[in-house]
Amino acid sequence: MSEKQEIFWLTPVPKHCQVCRSPIDKVFYDAHLKFPYNISAEVCSICFKKYCNALGIGIAQEYTKHSNGNFKQTAGGSGKY
Repeated sequence: MSEKQEIFWLTPVPKHCQVCRSPIDKVFYDAHLKFPYNISAEVCSICFKKYCNALGIGIAQEYTKHSNGNFKQTAGGSGKY
């Protein structure tokens, strides 16, 4: 059985939530948003809870700022948490 690997966000981290424009600091979600948006976006915790609120592959993943400054996937995917 293969061991799970740590997964990091590879593209530039968004500076603001793509819905409410609040600053992204320590945690963001790469999420498929429900109505009225029906899009995928990088969002803050508040917008995630309001428009998605579910984690999983194809739904949403949580990324948290790691001690090295990069954002590590911490929930919702197949990575090592």
